[in-house]
Amino acid sequence: GQLLGSPIKINQTPCGGGAITLAFDGTKILAVWVSEWTSDGTQNGCWDNGEHCESTNVLGRFITKSGVGTPGAVSGNNFWISESPVSRHLPSVSFDGTNYLVVFPEDTGLPNVCGDNGCNWNISAYLLTTTGTLASSKITVTSADGQQLYPFVTFDGTNYLVTWTDMTDLTN
Repeated sequence: GQLLGSPIKINQTPCGGGAITLAFDGTKILAVWVSEWTSDGTQNGCWDNGEHCESTNVLGRFITKSGVGTPGAVSGNNFWISESPVSRHLPSVSFDGTNYLVVFPEDTGLPNVCGDNGCNWNISAYLLTTTGTLASSKITVTSADGQQLYPFVTFDGTNYLVTWTDMTDLTN
């Protein structure tokens, strides 16, 4: 296809906002990413004078759909899907015809700290409405011991399927 318009700046914070994932609901696109910025405007989990920060929050923003000769544009403001002092990264999102499911790995230990047995990452999720409000409390997809990372979610018309990498045994 042909690009329409200029790049769209989805995240308006001066730093942070990586690992963007997208889902389309038939009308608009939901962009989801992780950031170290909190809802009160401070950075979470930073060290080295703010040079490195831990992504701890999951945010979203809607983008209007492009039309013939009309580029898409951001719609509304960023909104918090999940805010926490624990590390999160690499979210995934899918749409089921009514709600979005946003999944992400979440470090259940203290921020930036892994014990002698390694980190403990779970896969968590939230359902969101098409207006960006939470439609569920936090859903624990897996809380198996060890590192559960790199989730991916899709919807087959009836059920969501969430996959992830189980890094419990790092010898293989």
